[in-house]
Amino acid sequence: MSDTQARVDTRTRIAIASDHAGFEQKQQLAAWLVGQGLDVHDLGPETDERVDYPRFAALVAEEVAGGAADLGVLVCGTGIGMAIAANKTDGIRAANVTSPAFAALAREHNDANVITLSGRFVDVATNKAILAGFLDATFGGGRHADRVALIHALEHQRCGAAASGVVGYRSHLHCHSERSEAKPRNLWSRSDQLQVGGSFDPQSTAGAVEDSSTGSE
Repeated sequence: MSDTQARVDTRTRIAIASDHAGFEQKQQLAAWLVGQGLDVHDLGPETDERVDYPRFAALVAEEVAGGAADLGVLVCGTGIGMAIAANKTDGIRAANVTSPAFAALAREHNDANVITLSGRFVDVATNKAILAGFLDATFGGGRHADRVALIHALEHQRCGAAASGVVGYRSHLHCHSERSEAKPRNLWSRSDQLQVGGSFDPQSTAGAVEDSSTGSE
């Protein structure tokens, strides 16, 4: 699979980083991305000396959330820690992916903007195929957009923001600069229903869970 190609807009800007465990593959994947004609910003590290992965996850997450990059790629031993760390940044939807099919679904269903990869348990050829699937896919919108809006609403609730009504999908919230002493709304409360693509019924979340479990998100 060394000749894996991605069908992607070459104007796409990619931020990439790793820790020591993912360094070797990060180097190879960055070179492969450049070979696809993409604008790649390698945020380090520059060697395979031991480092702390949350620092590099934050660098990529901030570039994507701030608009300096369109998508992010993170590589560590499993990809799990990178995903957890990156998702602490508002507006980031990082998915830890180990197959090309899941990579495409992460974009199509969840509008993932950061992908995290395993540099120890997944070979580089497979990770190239995973990246190709991630880059080739596009967000499906529709019911998936409503669900992504709910994810943004959770960020909004965590911030304790007093504003009510629709949480705009696409406008991620910088709650570190908008913290309020107001008591956070209960997102799922019947008395304070969130408007997302129409009236939000808390009972409808059960259906969303069922969709996810059956693969028909």
